[in-house]
Amino acid sequence: MAREEKPRIFQGGRDMMLSLAVILVMMFAVVGVTGLCSINPEAKDNPAVHEVDAETFLTMEARSTSTPLRLPQTPEGWMPNVARRANVAGTPAAVVGWVTDKDTFIQLIQTSLPLDDAVTGVDANYREVKRTVDVDGVELQLHAGESGDVKDLWAADLGDIRVVLGGTANEEDVTTLLRATMDAQPLPTK
Repeated sequence: MAREEKPRIFQGGRDMMLSLAVILVMMFAVVGVTGLCSINPEAKDNPAVHEVDAETFLTMEARSTSTPLRLPQTPEGWMPNVARRANVAGTPAAVVGWVTDKDTFIQLIQTSLPLDDAVTGVDANYREVKRTVDVDGVELQLHAGESGDVKDLWAADLGDIRVVLGGTANEEDVTTLLRATMDAQPLPTK
């Protein structure tokens, strides 16, 4: 006499565990073959930084937006890991970020907007000028929010372009990046 098939609703825990085991084996096989998963039990606290080509990005942005962008020569140990176009107050702006040699992050936004519009256009948070610093004849403004939730921004007008700097880097790194940006020649716009 042939064994009768029982309805799926009446399958027991053993059947469900076998089905789950088959699914897990198939999942591990697919993930293993594609190489999209890696395990490194000796990983450092700070994983490797993905480096981007800031020079190519800024050159292409300068040509496409006809904005005199600058490629700062950053100190040894700084690695560019962000390069993107942002919308600052409705105007395209070039954004490049670096991980510094102190494992902090600093971001440089370059735009043709007036300085006040550049700062207010970064995000919806209100900031006011808390203090200024003279960096080789250029006024660097610290824009800070009233609450600790708003990240500080540093801003300067370089004449042909305005720069907004932010991130977790300290004031020394901010002035270092500003000097490097000031020293850099504008990239060709054609």
